[in-house]
Amino acid sequence: MRRYHFLLLLLPGLLASCTFFRLVRGSKLKAPDFAFVACRLTGVNENQANLEIVLKAFNPNAIGLRNVTLGYELFHQDNRFLHGDDITLELKPKDTTTLVVPAVVVYRELIKAAGPAAEGLMLNHKSIPVRIDALLAGNPTVYNEVEEGSLFQFSLKTSRTEDIPIPDSFYRDAGKAAGKAARSALKKIF
Repeated sequence: MRRYHFLLLLLPGLLASCTFFRLVRGSKLKAPDFAFVACRLTGVNENQANLEIVLKAFNPNAIGLRNVTLGYELFHQDNRFLHGDDITLELKPKDTTTLVVPAVVVYRELIKAAGPAAEGLMLNHKSIPVRIDALLAGNPTVYNEVEEGSLFQFSLKTSRTEDIPIPDSFYRDAGKAAGKAARSALKKIF
């Protein structure tokens, strides 16, 4: 009776490894291609800019890939001010997947990331350069219509710098706040 229990415990592991070999035999597997397509501005107000970061991933393999994630980070002068991690996705066999990631750039957070020395310089511009880094990574599961099995690891990065517009109302509000702070400081001194 113990032999049968041992075989029953061993059977799922053997079947899983067979599935893996059936799925990948006869095909040389490649990591997906990953590229930045565009950064679309979907809305702007005095507090923030709403973006859509558009990326594409092409799976050149005849089998699909699961357990793939997308992460992103936004930087100004190498200071990170926004990030998103572990957006789970699936790459279909021999297909291109378009990934649209919404991001909200809050101007106060961006200026805080730039630091006090850069704050004054930034207020004299109509846009701010922002570097967008995106990472497609995974320890994918291969699959077809009937079976699936674990596979290989990959990590692909793409990066691009975009100019994020700053509305005029932001400058007016920042100018008013700076003037008020300066008057307050002068009143304390005198």
